[in-house]
Formats: sequence, C-alpha cells, structure tokens
Amino acid sequence: MLKGAHKIEGRPGSSLDPLDLNALKEDLIQKHGEPITERDVISAALYPKVFDEFVEFRKTYGPVDKLETRTFLQGPDIAQEINVSSYKCLVLLGVQKYTHIHTLAHL
Repeated sequence: MLKGAHKIEGRPGSSLDPLDLNALKEDLIQKHGEPITERDVISAALYPKVFDEFVEFRKTYGPVDKLETRTFLQGPDIAQEINVSSYKCLVLLGVQKYTHIHTLAHL
C-alpha cells in the first residue's frame, strides 16, 4: 500500500513544528486587512496558498457562498432579480447594481 514510501510512526502531525495560531491570525489580518475568523486561521494553517487565493477571490467576487449553485456556476439571466440573504441584486444587460456580488459568468 505504501509502495516503498517511509511509514510514519506515531500521531499524525507530531513531527511538525509547533504553530502559534494567534501570531498566524495577526499575520493574516495584516496581510489581508479584513476580519479573520478562527476558521480562517485553521484554513490558512492547513492550506496557506489556497486560503490566500480564496481571500483574493472573495475580495473580487464578494460573498458568492450566498448564491444558489446555478447562479454561481452559470450567472443570472438578464434582468433577473436575485435575493441573496440580505443582498438584492438586479442584473441589466450584464451590469449588476445594488450589491458587490459579481457573477463568474459573462453575459
């Protein structure tokens, strides 16, 4: 099963250097300049590059996790109103108004 790889003995992660999560949180706040949650700190600790890309994506497109899957993947229809939690979005000829959520699809 290991195909010649070295077997790791003991608890997973026990061979890793200690990580100061409070210091990491401060670094993330300085780097990204936005509120950082505990979930963000853990995400950055486990997947630093992916977390940085996610923060940049969120800055560019807004809170797209509030969109329905179809709207996220395909974009809204022209003149379609989308209710997104506390956001309301109206799309006219591919220009969105009334929110900072941007679709990934180009109309």
